Amino acid sequence: LHNKQRKRTLPDGQEVYIESFDRAQVQKRAKNLYNIYLKKKNTTLSSNRINSLRVLIKELKLKQKKVVLFRMPITPKFYEFEQSTFPDFDFTIERLSKNLSVPYFDMTHLNSEDLTQDGHHLSYEQSKYFTDILADSLINN
Repeated sequence: LHNKQRKRTLPDGQEVYIESFDRAQVQKRAKNLYNIYLKKKNTTLSSNRINSLRVLIKELKLKQKKVVLFRMPITPKFYEFEQSTFPDFDFTIERLSKNLSVPYFDMTHLNSEDLTQDGHHLSYEQSKYFTDILADSLINN
């Protein structure tokens, strides 16, 4: 399987190479990543990580920074796995969001098989689409 690279120039002049994977390679990467996650099935939502997030948000707000939480879209298979492994995730983040007066955008309504390059990480093309949707959400809320 081969991947193609495209050169992009960022606004600051830096040149980067974006990889574009063919569909078979994307499916193979997603299956491999999913199998890794399945081996971690006994994982729980870490109270230490949630507390660290709480502390970080408070510190940023003290510095007059605007904080926004959002849940990235992923493939339906990974979403199902996350929901079964961390059934209280949304409730926990929504509660944190309300308690700290920080907006939370759950973008999982955009979940799709064609969204990612490995089941979890947005492809370059889809990241542009998602950025537009996220920007609209931020502007309109």
